[in-house]
Amino acid sequence: MNRQCFLPLLLYGVALFVMGCLKPEDVRSCKGESAVSLEGGVCLIMEHPGLSPTQKATVERNISAGLQRIQALMPIENLRIQVVDRPALVIPEIGLGGYNPNQEEVIIAINTNFAQIDEALERELLPQLAHEIHHARR
Repeated sequence: MNRQCFLPLLLYGVALFVMGCLKPEDVRSCKGESAVSLEGGVCLIMEHPGLSPTQKATVERNISAGLQRIQALMPIENLRIQVVDRPALVIPEIGLGGYNPNQEEVIIAINTNFAQIDEALERELLPQLAHEIHHARR
Protein backbone atom coordinates (compact mmCIF):
# COMPACT_ATOMS: atom_id res chain seq x y z
CA MET A 1 0.00 0.00 0.00
CA ASN A 2 1.38 3.43 -0.83
CA ARG A 3 1.90 6.13 1.80
CA GLN A 4 -0.84 8.42 0.45
CA CYS A 5 -3.47 5.77 1.15
CA PHE A 6 -2.09 4.63 4.48
CA LEU A 7 -2.51 7.84 6.52
CA PRO A 8 -6.22 8.43 5.71
CA LEU A 9 -6.96 4.75 6.42
CA LEU A 10 -5.10 4.94 9.72
CA LEU A 11 -6.94 8.12 10.74
CA TYR A 12 -10.26 6.55 9.79
CA GLY A 13 -9.46 3.45 11.85
CA VAL A 14 -8.51 5.54 14.89
CA ALA A 15 -11.73 7.57 14.52
CA LEU A 16 -13.81 4.38 14.38
CA PHE A 17 -12.06 3.03 17.46
CA VAL A 18 -12.61 6.23 19.45
CA MET A 19 -16.25 6.49 18.36
CA GLY A 20 -16.78 2.88 19.41
CA CYS A 21 -15.80 3.89 22.94
CA LEU A 22 -18.30 6.76 23.16
CA LYS A 23 -21.78 6.35 24.57
CA PRO A 24 -24.76 7.74 22.60
CA GLU A 25 -25.29 10.48 25.20
CA ASP A 26 -21.70 11.66 24.63
CA VAL A 27 -22.40 12.18 20.93
CA ARG A 28 -25.61 14.13 21.60
CA SER A 29 -24.08 16.34 24.26
CA CYS A 30 -23.95 19.98 23.22
CA LYS A 31 -22.04 21.51 26.08
CA GLY A 32 -18.93 23.61 26.29
CA GLU A 33 -17.86 27.01 25.09
CA SER A 34 -17.15 25.75 21.56
CA ALA A 35 -20.64 24.19 21.21
CA VAL A 36 -23.59 25.88 19.48
CA SER A 37 -27.03 24.30 19.65
CA LEU A 38 -28.91 24.48 16.33
CA GLU A 39 -32.44 23.50 15.25
CA GLY A 40 -33.51 19.85 15.28
CA GLY A 41 -31.16 18.72 18.02
CA VAL A 42 -28.09 19.52 15.94
CA CYS A 43 -24.98 20.51 17.83
CA LEU A 44 -22.17 22.42 16.13
CA ILE A 45 -18.80 22.00 17.85
CA MET A 46 -16.05 24.39 16.73
CA GLU A 47 -12.76 22.64 17.52
CA HIS A 48 -10.64 24.64 15.12
CA PRO A 49 -8.35 27.15 16.86
CA GLY A 50 -7.05 28.50 13.54
CA LEU A 51 -10.36 29.97 12.36
CA SER A 52 -10.64 33.74 12.67
CA PRO A 53 -13.77 35.17 14.34
CA THR A 54 -15.04 36.13 10.87
CA GLN A 55 -14.44 32.61 9.56
CA LYS A 56 -16.17 31.08 12.60
CA ALA A 57 -19.18 33.31 11.97
CA THR A 58 -19.18 32.28 8.30
CA VAL A 59 -19.04 28.59 9.23
CA GLU A 60 -21.85 28.91 11.76
CA ARG A 61 -24.03 30.97 9.40
CA ASN A 62 -23.51 28.63 6.44
CA ILE A 63 -24.04 25.46 8.46
CA SER A 64 -27.20 26.86 10.05
CA ALA A 65 -28.61 28.00 6.68
CA GLY A 66 -27.48 24.76 5.06
CA LEU A 67 -29.22 22.66 7.67
CA GLN A 68 -32.50 24.43 6.91
CA ARG A 69 -32.12 23.58 3.22
CA ILE A 70 -31.09 19.99 3.95
CA GLN A 71 -33.93 19.51 6.47
CA ALA A 72 -36.44 20.43 3.77
CA LEU A 73 -35.30 17.33 1.87
CA MET A 74 -34.23 14.98 4.64
CA PRO A 75 -35.15 15.24 8.34
CA ILE A 76 -32.15 15.63 10.63
CA GLU A 77 -32.24 15.03 14.38
CA ASN A 78 -29.61 14.41 17.02
CA LEU A 79 -26.61 15.20 14.89
CA ARG A 80 -23.26 16.47 16.05
CA ILE A 81 -21.19 18.46 13.56
CA GLN A 82 -17.55 18.98 14.51
CA VAL A 83 -15.42 21.55 12.71
CA VAL A 84 -11.77 20.55 13.14
CA ASP A 85 -8.25 21.48 12.11
CA ARG A 86 -7.07 18.33 10.35
CA PRO A 87 -5.42 19.28 7.04
CA ALA A 88 -4.79 15.60 6.25
CA LEU A 89 -8.56 15.13 5.89
CA VAL A 90 -9.24 17.98 3.47
CA ILE A 91 -9.62 17.76 -0.28
CA PRO A 92 -6.49 19.69 -1.35
CA GLU A 93 -8.23 21.50 -4.21
CA ILE A 94 -10.95 23.03 -2.00
CA GLY A 95 -9.37 23.27 1.47
CA LEU A 96 -12.28 21.40 3.10
CA GLY A 97 -13.06 17.78 3.71
CA GLY A 98 -15.18 15.59 5.88
CA TYR A 99 -16.28 12.18 7.00
CA ASN A 100 -18.86 10.65 9.26
CA PRO A 101 -17.73 8.06 11.80
CA ASN A 102 -21.32 7.09 12.66
CA GLN A 103 -24.98 8.02 12.10
CA GLU A 104 -24.93 10.80 14.67
CA GLU A 105 -21.72 12.62 13.84
CA VAL A 106 -20.21 14.53 10.94
CA ILE A 107 -16.65 15.84 10.94
CA ILE A 108 -15.80 18.84 8.74
CA ALA A 109 -12.06 19.51 8.37
CA ILE A 110 -10.81 22.93 7.30
CA ASN A 111 -7.32 23.90 6.20
CA THR A 112 -6.99 27.60 7.05
CA ASN A 113 -3.69 27.69 5.13
CA PHE A 114 -5.57 27.07 1.89
CA ALA A 115 -5.13 30.20 -0.24
CA GLN A 116 -8.84 30.68 -1.01
CA ILE A 117 -10.26 29.43 2.30
CA ASP A 118 -12.73 32.31 2.72
CA GLU A 119 -14.21 31.65 -0.73
CA ALA A 120 -14.25 27.90 -0.04
CA LEU A 121 -16.20 28.43 3.19
CA GLU A 122 -18.84 30.30 1.20
CA ARG A 123 -18.90 28.04 -1.87
CA GLU A 124 -17.93 24.54 -0.71
CA LEU A 125 -19.06 24.19 2.91
CA LEU A 126 -22.76 23.48 2.21
CA PRO A 127 -22.11 20.83 -0.47
CA GLN A 128 -19.54 19.16 1.80
CA LEU A 129 -21.94 19.23 4.76
CA ALA A 130 -24.83 17.84 2.70
CA HIS A 131 -22.60 15.08 1.35
CA GLU A 132 -21.49 14.00 4.82
CA ILE A 133 -24.98 14.21 6.33
CA HIS A 134 -26.25 12.04 3.50
CA HIS A 135 -23.61 9.43 4.36
CA ALA A 136 -24.51 9.62 8.06
CA ARG A 137 -28.21 9.13 7.39
CA ARG A 138 -27.82 6.27 4.92
